[in-house]
Amino acid sequence: MVLISNAYTQNFETIMISQNSIAPIQVEVIDFDLDTLDDIIVMGQQELVLYENIGNALFTKHIILDSLSQLRNFYLFDWDGDGDYDIFVTAYSATVNTSFWLENLGNINFVHHIIDQTIPEPSYIKAIDLDRDNDNDILISSKYTQELYWLVNDGLGNFSIDTIGGSVNNFEIADLNGDNDWDIIFGKAYVSLQTWSEVRAFQNDGSNNFSMITLKTGFGIIHEIIIDDIDEDGFFDIIVPDYNSNNIRWLKNNGSYDFSTSVTIVTNFNGVTGVAVKDVNQDGKKDIIAGAFTTQQIRYFEGQGVNSTTSFSSGTTVATGLNSITDLAIGNFDGQNNLDFVHLDRGLDLISIWLNNGSQTFIQNILAESFDSPRYFDMGDLNGDGLNDFAAVSNGNNIVAWFENLGNNLFKQHKLHTNYTAPYQILIEDLNGDGHLDIICGSNGLNRVDWWENDGNGNFIQQTITTNHRMVRNFVVKDFNLDGHLDVAVQGYSTSTTTGNKGVYIYYNNGSQSFSSQLI
Repeated sequence: MVLISNAYTQNFETIMISQNSIAPIQVEVIDFDLDTLDDIIVMGQQELVLYENIGNALFTKHIILDSLSQLRNFYLFDWDGDGDYDIFVTAYSATVNTSFWLENLGNINFVHHIIDQTIPEPSYIKAIDLDRDNDNDILISSKYTQELYWLVNDGLGNFSIDTIGGSVNNFEIADLNGDNDWDIIFGKAYVSLQTWSEVRAFQNDGSNNFSMITLKTGFGIIHEIIIDDIDEDGFFDIIVPDYNSNNIRWLKNNGSYDFSTSVTIVTNFNGVTGVAVKDVNQDGKKDIIAGAFTTQQIRYFEGQGVNSTTSFSSGTTVATGLNSITDLAIGNFDGQNNLDFVHLDRGLDLISIWLNNGSQTFIQNILAESFDSPRYFDMGDLNGDGLNDFAAVSNGNNIVAWFENLGNNLFKQHKLHTNYTAPYQILIEDLNGDGHLDIICGSNGLNRVDWWENDGNGNFIQQTITTNHRMVRNFVVKDFNLDGHLDVAVQGYSTSTTTGNKGVYIYYNNGSQSFSSQLI
């Protein structure tokens, strides 16, 4: 594989746990099955999936829901008080508006319950005992009306709908001033580039009457807000990623709905989306991991100082060159004394977890991505562990890769080349006779044939056989001249080399893996 190492301030390894996940849009990390291991729940537009952590950062996929075509948002909450997490979901299309909850029966079995089918284009949903009357209520925002609706529970599971207020998209719930009632915090719904957004709240007067107040102005587009007590002063602060202004700001709460103190954590982080806050390095301070859709980066911001001196580092880059980051979440996937994270890439339809090795250096280890139009594969034990691995080419993604067999039908993908245009065939052979299986592949688009020399442990170095064989399609590896060395016979689609010579060529191996060609 191609290992890209960079000296940063935490050490993570990327592990692909899914591909082709139908445009993933939301991810949450929680110990869903209550076995002390953090699991991952992902929503795509057409499916809701649980990735059950079975230990050592290995996951089993369970499809919870795949019957609706336009899923929008989900929320985890123990609705019936039986000790496990139920799932609340919104979905809408041109003909359907529905909000429902999935009752968790255990063993990943669920019962579907309709909540409402009248709120147009239900977007975000949360469950909480908003009026503190000992039965749980539901809050739903509508993309169509931009209103926030409170479904008041009468204690028997019957709901009446009250409208709390407007200009709401995503929202959070917290007690901002410590008066033991719930306030609702949100970014003013985006209207146009000419309309600046604000951070607002519906302030609870203690009798569950809500009035809208503005907490902070001067934002562009707010897709999400994060509520946490960043400086540990007993009051919930607000982290605001501004997608349009390309920054992340920390609004400090003084306990009286006063967020006038604002700290800019990062600027020029274009298209910031997907932000999570937790103590990643377990030093007692809150850290931030954030993604940027436009600059295609993920960065880590380490928390520094304590209480009134709390601040964040300027940020170190975890990954670059990503495609379409849509969300990320932090959790502990390998049971070590540090936190890992998972990120979604909607453009590549992938879900990747990043394992933290705790050495305060980030190591980016890209193991997989969507593998479209696989054209050819071959099998063999590539790392000497006694298990058959396989190598394959993706004509859609122009990828050459090998898949490491971990046992129990689990495989890791290792990329050898990510821009090997139009590969058609791949073979596994010990080309240099050192006892280790190598990989041979040809590129139709690049007019070349290469081989990847294996050190016996699954580490490969690319070597060249030829760079001027026009439109490589098929090839055969065999000792054609019986000199004890494997040669390569190559046929191109147009049966000509780039110099115009027509025919099928044998590339003879001189024993030092230097190849001379002969037309046959």
